[in-house]
Amino acid sequence: MKSFSLHDNERIDWDLTGKQCTKLRGYIGIDDDSPNGTSGFAFITNQGFGLLAYEQQLAKGQSARWINATLTDPKLRFLPDVSDPGGWAAYAEMQVYCNS
Repeated sequence: MKSFSLHDNERIDWDLTGKQCTKLRGYIGIDDDSPNGTSGFAFITNQGFGLLAYEQQLAKGQSARWINATLTDPKLRFLPDVSDPGGWAAYAEMQVYCNS
């Protein structure tokens, strides 16, 4: 997967049940198409809301941050919290490593 972006109050759920996935890696940042001054947070949780990855104080114009998470649940949820209603949190080059 190349990338995807989410507005505040949007989410994406992935269900990897049966895939025996162990690791998630990628980048998190504020999308370049966001209005100037957009900042925020980005989360990756399991759908039971156990925190897998969290990046705070993201801002437009900063380099995206590398995340590396051990997967403890096959159901993932991507959630942003951005300051501008027109802003986006970006998740790029997300890679999931599985045994099957």
